[in-house]
Amino acid sequence: DKLKKKQDKVKEECDVNIDRLRLGVFRYRTNAQGKRTLGFYDNAKKEVPGYIQYTDENGIPYWYDDALGRCTYREPIGAPILDAIEQERAAYDKIYGYGAYDNYHETQSMMESVNQYGGYKDSKTGEWVAVDGKYDEEGNFTEIKPVID
Repeated sequence: DKLKKKQDKVKEECDVNIDRLRLGVFRYRTNAQGKRTLGFYDNAKKEVPGYIQYTDENGIPYWYDDALGRCTYREPIGAPILDAIEQERAAYDKIYGYGAYDNYHETQSMMESVNQYGGYKDSKTGEWVAVDGKYDEEGNFTEIKPVID
């Protein structure tokens, strides 16, 4: 019981320091004599940095703290939780244009379906489209003409 109380106190102190680090910044300051010193400024960030949520190979969620560059399996409290897929989508769309991420993944899914099942389900009509051909690893299509005896 005494050990548990001590562990809880250390955890609480650790959480306070982690929150302080996440909200503050280190900056150099130059004094009147031109000497530079490194200082820490509490609460210098305008927004609370978010954690990015991922799932490990066992399906267990974990969170990445981009501000400190570390992962934790303890769900963070008091900070926004960002979805990894949404972060990936936003970054991809920023480079290639709005909707590019979804278009890319829809195309990849369609090519996999064609290679595996010989067709795909059209996302607009919902109908099955049979395709005589295959896609290679670079996404190039090769038509396969049926042999008629």
